[in-house]
Amino acid sequence: MKITVHDEAAKWYKEEMGLEDGEHIRIFTKLYGGIETVFPNYFLGVQIGREEPTAAEGQGAGITFYLTKEDGWILKEHDLEIKMGEEEALFLFNERN
Repeated sequence: MKITVHDEAAKWYKEEMGLEDGEHIRIFTKLYGGIETVFPNYFLGVQIGREEPTAAEGQGAGITFYLTKEDGWILKEHDLEIKMGEEEALFLFNERN
C-alpha cells in the first residue's frame, strides 16, 4: 500500500489550494461525488490538514498526501499514483501483483 505523488501534481495542488511546503493533504473516501475510484459508488475527497494514524503517505513538491487508517481499506489491493493530467491532477489506482 503506497502513494506515489508526482511533483507536477503536487505543485498543482499547492497552487490551487494555496499550500506551502510542509503542509498535508488528507485523501478520504466518500460515497458520492468527487474523484473516481476503482470501487463503484466510492469516491475520494481531499482536505488540508493532518490526522493520525496514517495508513499510507506520499510526498511531492514539499507536500505530504496521506490516507488515515480508517480510509486505508481503499488501497488494500492497489497503490495510488497522483500525477498531472492535461488540466488537473489525476488519481490512478494501480493493482499490485
